[in-house]
Amino acid sequence: MNNSIKIVVVCFFILFHSSLLAQVLDEPVFSKEKEMAMLFIDSLQDDLIGISDSIWSFAEIGLEEYKSSRSLAGYLEKSGFKVEWGQSGMPTAFIASYGTGDPKHWFSKHITGLW
Repeated sequence: MNNSIKIVVVCFFILFHSSLLAQVLDEPVFSKEKEMAMLFIDSLQDDLIGISDSIWSFAEIGLEEYKSSRSLAGYLEKSGFKVEWGQSGMPTAFIASYGTGDPKHWFSKHITGLW
């Protein structure tokens, strides 16, 4: 058995074992915070799939991802992020930041277009 298969088998065993152990001990598999985060991400599924489908449908060439960038930045702005355009001298590049103080939350967009 090669090393990568061994690693996958060991990881699966550890995950399965810890899940089974948690059930036997009647303990939650995930902490309350992790469970809340997973539920939040799941609630965004339709939006994220829609954005992904839109970006795919635009099929813009490299360094000219104007519609894709606007689509993603628009969603982030509606979600409360502050969007700063023109990063690294590229008009389609942006950084989206959320909140103030520490910790800082940000999103940096890079889309590899069609060449």
